[in-house]
Amino acid sequence: MSQKSLAISIILIVNRVEFYDAEGVMLKEYLDHAVELRPLQSIWLIVDGQKEQGGTGTNFLVDWASQVPVKAPIVESMMAGSSYQLGFSYKSESVVVKEWRYGIETNVDDL
Repeated sequence: MSQKSLAISIILIVNRVEFYDAEGVMLKEYLDHAVELRPLQSIWLIVDGQKEQGGTGTNFLVDWASQVPVKAPIVESMMAGSSYQLGFSYKSESVVVKEWRYGIETNVDDL
């Protein structure tokens, strides 16, 4: 999983990254403390496909914050592998599912 800050001069704080299986059960939390993401910085988290089993519909939830309103960072997951002599890969981009603005929680479905 890759997270890229689009903020030119603002630091983002990544509070949590959670990994869920296809049934919606959390398998792993990747951070044990908040991480600063400097302007235009990227971070990577590697999921070991041999160890982590989540099925075909796995998900990441990324909790991030900033001191001022900014564009949401780009969060992408990428998968690559091979079976016999066939290689495969895909990527998936994030969508915002919930946000807080001015101390008010908003479900994106309500926007």
